[in-house]
Amino acid sequence: MVFPTINAIQREHKIGIIEELKKAVKRGVKIRILSAEDDFIKDKLDALRASGIVIRRIETPTESKFKMLVADRKASFIVETKDDSRASFAEAVGLAVLSTSKATVVPFITIFESFWRETELYEKARESDRIKDEFVNIAAHELRNPIMPILSGADLLMEAINQIKESVDADKFADLHSNAQLIVRNASKLLRLSEDILQVSRIESGTFRLNLEPIALDPLIRNTIADVEKRYGGEKPDSKIIFESKLDVSNPKRGGAEFTLYCDGPKVAQTLFNLIDNAMKFTEQGKIIVSSVSHKTEVMIQVQD
Repeated sequence: MVFPTINAIQREHKIGIIEELKKAVKRGVKIRILSAEDDFIKDKLDALRASGIVIRRIETPTESKFKMLVADRKASFIVETKDDSRASFAEAVGLAVLSTSKATVVPFITIFESFWRETELYEKARESDRIKDEFVNIAAHELRNPIMPILSGADLLMEAINQIKESVDADKFADLHSNAQLIVRNASKLLRLSEDILQVSRIESGTFRLNLEPIALDPLIRNTIADVEKRYGGEKPDSKIIFESKLDVSNPKRGGAEFTLYCDGPKVAQTLFNLIDNAMKFTEQGKIIVSSVSHKTEVMIQVQD
């Protein structure tokens, strides 16, 4: 059988078809159903599944919206839907055709089997996507777990190295400092990679959310610049990031030091980080100037040789 819409199932339930199907299963009849499904109708379909009927979900109902019944590959019963919005079966249906002609029945069998195979392939594809998404989420989270201790340890190592600067050979200190910076840079890259993977996974799964709150503009920009500088850790001594705040500190009403944006702070910071990071990546020598203009609510990033 094919139930093309949710309303069709509701109407069939009202006239007792669902109960008749359960009785048929008890008599040994094997039944397969292709049906539309949502949370409101799921309990009725689950009751049929529990009785032994095999039901597969139609993700995209056929546009013709006809109900189809093929019995024993010998008879077909096709009922067109005249007005699917009607609650009454008599008002909703139009022309109905019963046939025992092989020439008529076989094409409907072919249609049903094609839909059946299509739903099977769709279920396999959806399960593959679910497994992939689950793997990506686990991998990204597991990747983050060792990165944070590495970054914390690297910061402590940098402090310890700076404390012994006067007591060790200059070349030895430079070598230790360079190795510590190497750890920080690469651990930071791994952290960003794991965050990007999680972000993409949330977007694909539809769980991406924006948490809007008032965020101070200047501190957000300064912290982001500090994160970029920390990532490169002296790797590009001839490239410098300069922040030019054009906020009118003397007049808070026109966007002074307390100017705030209503936004998702971490995501805005991530966007700024990516932009400044790209500018830093392709600037071997020069200045990267970040400017904030409060009355236009803009942040401009310029590269000067």
